[in-house]
Amino acid sequence: MVKIYGHSDDIVCIENSRYFENEIECFDVAGVRLFLDDGTVLFVCYSSGVWRIFIEQEGSAPHKHKVCQKTSEDDYSDEFYTEADVVRHEIASARN
Repeated sequence: MVKIYGHSDDIVCIENSRYFENEIECFDVAGVRLFLDDGTVLFVCYSSGVWRIFIEQEGSAPHKHKVCQKTSEDDYSDEFYTEADVVRHEIASARN
């Protein structure tokens, strides 16, 4: 199962994937758009100390979207789990 989440304030992590990147550097950008092989499109961004994952387009693979509740300092990222795999990504425009 592929796991997608944010780390620190500048990295989107992709675990258990065949995608060529397992960490996408995204310091000083608006976010990262991830395209999955089942048609899912995710937008991952860091805002106010928390990583958020937004489902822009729902794909066909089952998934689990765990929304960060910010209950502790160690809880700072949404998590997305899926059987689909990342096929490409785009860096969104820079923050203002």
